[in-house]
Amino acid sequence: MLKAQEEKKDTLYFNYDKDYLSEFDVLPNEIHLEDAGSDHSGTFFFQATDTLFHLNPKKVLCLKEFVRSSKFYNKHKTKKLDDYRLAVFLDSYQIFLVKENENKKYYLDVFAHFIIE
Repeated sequence: MLKAQEEKKDTLYFNYDKDYLSEFDVLPNEIHLEDAGSDHSGTFFFQATDTLFHLNPKKVLCLKEFVRSSKFYNKHKTKKLDDYRLAVFLDSYQIFLVKENENKKYYLDVFAHFIIE
């Protein structure tokens, strides 16, 4: 794939919500959503590539609200999140997860991924 040559639409900033996002020691740099992978056919996750400081986002969104209010989420279905379509949609954006540690903000540069299990 020629990801380096693809042009991104815009930049999205999401708060890093420890209750909605999970990281595992055995999968370094992978950040998983609570709603992802509910049917075991594949799962959405973010791949962290870099950590940046001193960015100045105009608006920081709530990731959980963004996902659950999107066309890729249906609370009435057994498989609530369409992981693949969410990954394809977010792939065209530059995404940062905003974390705070000891009153200092830093920004994880991530990209959307989908993997078949």
